[in-house]
Amino acid sequence: MVDGRWLPTSDSGGGAALDPGEVGRLAHSVRGRVREHVPLGPLTTFCIGGPARVLVEPADEGDVVAVLSFCRSTGAALYVLGGGSNVLVPDEGVEGIVLRMAGALEGLSFEDGLIVAEAGVDDGRLSEFAAERHVSGLEWIFDIPGTVGGAVYMNAGNNDGEMKNGLERVRWVEPDGRIVESGGDGLEMGYRATRFQRQPGIVVRCWVRPAGQDSRDAIRGRMEAIRDLRRQKFPEEKRCAGSVFKRPPGHFAGRLIEEAGCGGMRVGGAVVSPKHKGFIVNTGGATARDVLQLIELVRAAVLANSGVRLETEVLDFGRLRFPVPQGR
Repeated sequence: MVDGRWLPTSDSGGGAALDPGEVGRLAHSVRGRVREHVPLGPLTTFCIGGPARVLVEPADEGDVVAVLSFCRSTGAALYVLGGGSNVLVPDEGVEGIVLRMAGALEGLSFEDGLIVAEAGVDDGRLSEFAAERHVSGLEWIFDIPGTVGGAVYMNAGNNDGEMKNGLERVRWVEPDGRIVESGGDGLEMGYRATRFQRQPGIVVRCWVRPAGQDSRDAIRGRMEAIRDLRRQKFPEEKRCAGSVFKRPPGHFAGRLIEEAGCGGMRVGGAVVSPKHKGFIVNTGGATARDVLQLIELVRAAVLANSGVRLETEVLDFGRLRFPVPQGR
């Protein structure tokens, strides 16, 4: 984004080029899986985008530190990917290293009355885990695509709750490789915002205090009611990234888009969902350029019709680049 405007390009480059010898050195320095030229589209809910030059799925937080060390020494660019929701991968792919937490850091336990979840834990799995232990307060996150790390990073939420509720503690890795912990109240969590968007850190684990106890059937009943309501309101298509725009103060983005006549607006394979105007759906073969151009058209139409400037929730992949200080 430049001067508040989305551009039909993405930061997919930058950083030093990687040769096979360096990739081999990286593979020997971590316990997790290291792969080259991996298509990223299937790893996102939009199903859009080219390959990652190198994809790393860490086995533990030590791997995260090792990847950061490798990027410092080689100058390789680093991107951090969670569950692939709220993300748009550039069509040309991503040069550098993509650190994928989903399918990797998936530890989940219940200790001293707190749920301890690693960053790669699926949001739905977290909710299911709580229900099985008769603890409430995490029903709201059921059926929301994404990972716990991503939910902490952006303070994910909906009408039924948000991540900051009950967040007791968070553990993350700093750009220099230091491992840091803080209480949830020190993370400056607001509407779709946390300190991590200003002071980068790679979330590796969090501790959540449940709201209370209830029967498993009662908790599951609330989870299913939330899921059913979401399916009534939102597109059933899987190839989308959730709400594209943040809720403007005093307004609803979907309503503003509908009033601007943007329902069904299309660029290539990307379409404003007729069911919920705040969603853009990949109807098949959509490119990142299609989506970004459609976002700009919708924003312009809403601004002209209502005077409201919409801000995006969907992250252009370049904005996921993690700042790595150079030097060993």
